[in-house]
Amino acid sequence: MQLNTLLAFLFVVVAGIALAVQAPLNANMGRIIGGPYAATLVTFVVSTFIILIMNAYSGSLENMARVIELPWWAWLGGVAGPVYMMAVITSVPRLGVLTTFSTLVAGQVAAAVALDSIGAFGAPLQPLSLSRVFAVLLVCSGVYMSRA
Repeated sequence: MQLNTLLAFLFVVVAGIALAVQAPLNANMGRIIGGPYAATLVTFVVSTFIILIMNAYSGSLENMARVIELPWWAWLGGVAGPVYMMAVITSVPRLGVLTTFSTLVAGQVAAAVALDSIGAFGAPLQPLSLSRVFAVLLVCSGVYMSRA
């Protein structure tokens, strides 16, 4: 395995750990400050501040002028974050971290297979196959097993 590929896998693992840790933190924040909307707002204000610093440090703020070139559907990516955050904040207290995340992953994998099969939003076309359907079923069985 090439070093770049290994580093990409490691980065995704670290991101997954960060999301798992973030879930109970934000669920607790939602409980303390009175709900998922306020907790989501706090989370995104902090995130925006950090992203602004990262962009300023990297010199990427100048690229923001190109935002007018985005297709209409590119803006929909901004909807996913709050939906995800509110789902996690409201689900972790009821389902626990494991079931919440295995259910999220099941939804992600099912959607990914569908998006790949049509090459949605410029993604490379990956034909639907029996093994890909089986992968979705395996992840769904993990959701079931997380509740057993």
